[in-house]
Amino acid sequence: MKRTLSLVLALVMVLGMIPVYAQAATPQEEAGELLEQLGVLKGDQNGNLMLDKTLLRRDAVVMLARLLGEEEVAEKYPEAPTWKDVTIKYYEPFLGWAQDEGYYKGYNDAKFGFNDDITVQDYAQVLLRALGYTDVEWEDAYTTAKDLGLLEGVTLEATAKLPRGNMSVMTVTALNTKVKDSEKTLAETLEIEMPAEFAVTAKATGAKKITVTFNKAVDKTKAVITVNKGTIAVNTESIVFADDAKSAVITTVTNLTKGDYTVKVAGLTEEPLTATLTAEDVKVSKIELVSDKAPMTALNSTQATVLYRVLNQYGEEMRGQSITWTASSGPVTDNGNGVLTLTTSGIFIPNQTIVYLTGVHAATATVLNAQVTISMPSNVDTIEIKGLYDKEKSVMVDSLPAGFESGTYELLFAAKDQYGNTLTAPGGSIYFLSNNPLVAQVESYATYTTRTVNGVAYQGVVLTQGAMAASGGNVEIRATSTQSGKSATFNLVVPAVAVIKSFTMSSPTTLVAGGEEVEIPFTAYDQFGNAVTKFNDLNSAVGNTLIFNGAAVSFEKQTDGTAKLIYTAAPNVTVDTPVMLFSTVVGGNTSQISFTVRPDAKPAVIVGLTDVPTNLVSGTSVVINAKNVKYQDQYGRTSTMDKATEYTVNVTTSAVGVVNVSTTTVPTTVSAISKGTATLTFEIQGVSNSAYTVNFTVVNPNDVTTYSIKDIGLLNGHDAAHDANTREIVLEGKLANGQSVVVNEDVIISVSVADESIVTLSDLTVTALTKAATTPDAKTTLTVVIEGATGPVVVTKELTVSYKPAKAVKIEVDPEITVEVAVADVTSTGAIQTAIATAEEFVITDQYGVETNPLVGDILLTNIVRDPATTGPITKVNATVVKDGLAATTVVNVVVED
Repeated sequence: MKRTLSLVLALVMVLGMIPVYAQAATPQEEAGELLEQLGVLKGDQNGNLMLDKTLLRRDAVVMLARLLGEEEVAEKYPEAPTWKDVTIKYYEPFLGWAQDEGYYKGYNDAKFGFNDDITVQDYAQVLLRALGYTDVEWEDAYTTAKDLGLLEGVTLEATAKLPRGNMSVMTVTALNTKVKDSEKTLAETLEIEMPAEFAVTAKATGAKKITVTFNKAVDKTKAVITVNKGTIAVNTESIVFADDAKSAVITTVTNLTKGDYTVKVAGLTEEPLTATLTAEDVKVSKIELVSDKAPMTALNSTQATVLYRVLNQYGEEMRGQSITWTASSGPVTDNGNGVLTLTTSGIFIPNQTIVYLTGVHAATATVLNAQVTISMPSNVDTIEIKGLYDKEKSVMVDSLPAGFESGTYELLFAAKDQYGNTLTAPGGSIYFLSNNPLVAQVESYATYTTRTVNGVAYQGVVLTQGAMAASGGNVEIRATSTQSGKSATFNLVVPAVAVIKSFTMSSPTTLVAGGEEVEIPFTAYDQFGNAVTKFNDLNSAVGNTLIFNGAAVSFEKQTDGTAKLIYTAAPNVTVDTPVMLFSTVVGGNTSQISFTVRPDAKPAVIVGLTDVPTNLVSGTSVVINAKNVKYQDQYGRTSTMDKATEYTVNVTTSAVGVVNVSTTTVPTTVSAISKGTATLTFEIQGVSNSAYTVNFTVVNPNDVTTYSIKDIGLLNGHDAAHDANTREIVLEGKLANGQSVVVNEDVIISVSVADESIVTLSDLTVTALTKAATTPDAKTTLTVVIEGATGPVVVTKELTVSYKPAKAVKIEVDPEITVEVAVADVTSTGAIQTAIATAEEFVITDQYGVETNPLVGDILLTNIVRDPATTGPITKVNATVVKDGLAATTVVNVVVED
């Protein structure tokens, strides 16, 4: 018998009868569960490990005997102990043995402490005995155990009573500790196989399913699971953890094929956990009949229907398999989807005719031999209602939204015949009735749609709004078979549509000038006291339940679906103009605010340059555009001159020999000629006192003290035509005072890359070599050697190449966008019939940092506001850019072109 029993039986005997309360995810529970797995620790009759209860001294003696393999000797020891407080005969031989062997001395010759709780120090000595440290006295047991690490995770003092939870931790630690004068741990000495802290196994459990099982519950938020077949990553559709977090089911996009798979689980341990499994190609494993009844076709005594299933090796149903059928009755027709039609030259007699069937799947030699009894035609007998289905999103939903749209939602159901078979219910075979048709209803005798959810086919009936759907209410839909009279019901709660009952405006917090827009702060509440913030709810109320005194105010949709209230001031204002703005809620409150529209804003003074370097090495240049020139208007607000297109910025220089200015107006190019300082003056033409001066410093190449390579960004190794496939190498420099300086590429001696299988060089451009999209990101080092002031200077930059297709990660829009639309694409109600092609004001940025404009179909125009006259212009419209799952929305102006 293995020595395992000396530990197992000892702990089972000593620990198996005391109750505990397990605390999830604590070291004590983990240790207790481990000992329970090993058969060492048992709980009470309810399975509780009772980790908060303490251990008695007498039980520790029994444990020591068994740990030392001396149980048979101790339990039959002939000498009784001298201790007089031993009151249970079972323990007498054990205590006599312990006293004579010198393992325990007791408190004195007469008292052992038979009913006393064991202390941490007492139990430390028990474990030390098991580990071979028999010479350690009780007084030193705590210190020695601590030095050996046996008290790791236990913060109790030596004299403290020892709970079973801490005892479990100390025991597990001891099992992993080497025995004195040995290279084996106590567990190895006792032949106990200790499980890993985390272990994982994997098994193919479906055509597209892998079940991963852990030896203990894991943190689902940290576990990252990937699957590979060899070096090829397997695409997964979903990963769903069990409620107990001890397993997860991976659903792959395609069927598993014959070969070995590796499942990797990262995030739980320092090194990822791995498990391997072997899968087989999916194949037919079984053919079975759904029922041994073959209902005759209605009004046709020469035909009958048989339902069958084809199952794979995982017990999953397979469709579209080629089965060769023969029947004793005559010809057999297979629709390929689990339905056989039997035909006879005579007539079928219900409950008398028996047909013998044989089905053969030749590819796997799978055979079905069965018999069916012809029965009366199938009728809808029972109905099972699945629930609500959103046909636009193709998903099941828990409830209807307030103001649900007719025709968008369906009630899915499955019908079964009198033989228990699922059948396709003919239109009109089920009578649907709503007990509250004013809120939601279905057509009484409807035609049914067919929907597939998670591989299961259902039928559906369309839900429509009732006349009072906006008020909401409880609705019961009853479905009754017209053949059997059996019914099924489905209850749903339709929320009431939020109606604005309170709308209060506040005066704008910022100045507004003629021709400008300003946000009007507001609060809105519905009839339930809930805040109304969504654009759709607010905008639909305008002109109906929410009325403003003028068209200069409107809601604008934000990217998160909320709304801002915007007032647009008329242009060409020359004097301060007071504005009174009213809002009225029908059946609710009225709100009034006043503010002043100031005269149209004009550039008053240039205040600086933005993104323009002013230190240049001779021979370099910098371009200054209107967007680089900052100005303040007469109200002290800062903007850039590209927003004031009707104005011209003049530029002059004081030192032509130092720099050269290509034009006298912006845009202009400033070229560095020779070392020195030049003062440039920028002035708004026609605006007095608007000038701004700035010094440009020109230095020699030897004045540059340090060099670096400007960030190149992520390179695109997927698409050779993408702008990020090739990037320029640009040097940056710094002067002794730490200021940046534009440097000349003439100082470059050489350029090289460490790995030319990743990128190639051509002059001062770097190009990523294209590879398959499944290729992992690659890195290499770019090295540039520069002729510095005192000799060659070497600078490097790490390059990263990604092989993933470009995908939108950011969408930006200009709120002042104007979109041109052909008049032929506008209906009389103002609807846009086609999506606009592109608009430069919409900018899409991908993960490579490259900006592009939308393509045809990326921009959708919605919520059009049109002049009431059918021939009038469109004044406002919402434009939404949708790209790669991202969406950005703004309000835009629309110009209709003939």
